Amino acid sequence: MLKCPKDKLINPDTGNCVKRDGRVGKLLLLRKKSSKKCPKDKVINPETGNCVKKDGRVGKLLLGSSKKSVKKSTKKRSLHKCPDGKIINPDTGNCVKKDGKVGKLIMSSVKKSSIKKSVKKSSTKKKPTAKNCLRQTTAKYHKKTRKSPPYPANQCHGKSLYGNDGNMYVSVSYVNGIYTWRLKK
Repeated sequence: MLKCPKDKLINPDTGNCVKRDGRVGKLLLLRKKSSKKCPKDKVINPETGNCVKKDGRVGKLLLGSSKKSVKKSTKKRSLHKCPDGKIINPDTGNCVKKDGKVGKLIMSSVKKSSIKKSVKKSSTKKKPTAKNCLRQTTAKYHKKTRKSPPYPANQCHGKSLYGNDGNMYVSVSYVNGIYTWRLKK
């Protein structure tokens, strides 16, 4: 019979020495303490003392199988068709009302992205036009604290767009030709 050092004990399933304070060691010690015996397809949950299925979520965590198989799928749902009057929210994959806050935001971004055309490169500074008024993807424009639209106001003179908070904003002249977003009344 194999003898283990003081800080280890024998795993009866494998015949190997395992650390007492390790995951398997704790399970083995709990089995010894617990008079409760689990069927072959189950294992004891050390936190609750209950038997859980080995192939279940908690059982897989206890037995140390790959975390990829345990985690819920974080992939977005495949795009499906929504009923009339609704549109798919690309962030969640859910159908939302076209005339609701989120739906209006999505509709405005869809319209802008479908209108985009290639802008000719020129060496001179671009004058603000509707072509330059493009949705920005940088973090500055999508902060939770930013209520105004994710578009540069200097490129969208006089335009009315929905902001990140769902309200309508208009680009107005502020100082010396600098434009800013103001809540439309």
